Amino acid sequence: MPFFLDSLTLPGSDHQVEVVGRLDSDDVAGQTSASADDHGGWKPFMISVRLLIPKDDPDSLSLIREKFHAVDGLTMLPWEYKIEESTCSALGIRKVQFYDQVRISSDDDLLAWRVSFTLKEVLSIPERRENREGGGASAQDADGVGSGDPAASAKELSQAMIDGDLEGMMSAINDLGGTYLFGDDGWIAKVLKKGGGGTG
Repeated sequence: MPFFLDSLTLPGSDHQVEVVGRLDSDDVAGQTSASADDHGGWKPFMISVRLLIPKDDPDSLSLIREKFHAVDGLTMLPWEYKIEESTCSALGIRKVQFYDQVRISSDDDLLAWRVSFTLKEVLSIPERRENREGGGASAQDADGVGSGDPAASAKELSQAMIDGDLEGMMSAINDLGGTYLFGDDGWIAKVLKKGGGGTG
C-alpha cells in the first residue's frame, strides 16, 4: 500500500514504518497498592518513518522539508495531515502531525540521502476522552456531544487551545453551552454563555 500524506505520495524508496504507543502514567508517591503508577489512559501513537531519496532527486528532499515546515494558516501550528499507510490504517490512525525533528544524512555508497522523521497521531476530542477513560466513549461522546461535565469540558477547551485544535475548541465550547466568535487573526476571541454573559 502506498504511503500518503493528504494527497501526496511519500517520495523515496525503502520506506520503513514503526509505530509506538505508550501509556500515560504518573508515579504516585507513597502508593501502597501493587502498582506504583497512576494509569491516565493512552498517549497518541508516534510513527517513526525512514526512507531513502536518491541524490539525483533533490526536489523530493525539498518536498520533505516543505511538508515538515507546513503550518495551519488559522492556528499557525504544524499542519495536520490525513495519513494512508498500511500499518497506520490497521491501527486506526487517520491524522498526524510532524513531531520533533527531521534527520537527513548522506550515504555516499548508495548515492542517496537517508531521511528519518517522526509523526504524532492527532486525536479528536471524543478519541481523547476515550483514551483517558481507558474504554469506549459514550454514545453521546461518539456523536461529538460532550459528557455534560462543565469541568471536563473546560479542561477539553484548555487542551484544545494549547494543541491548536479548532474543531476541538468549538466542540468544547458547545459542551459548555456557549457560542464562539473569531478575532481578526482567526483565533476564537471569546466564549459567550447562553444568557449573554462573557468570559473573554
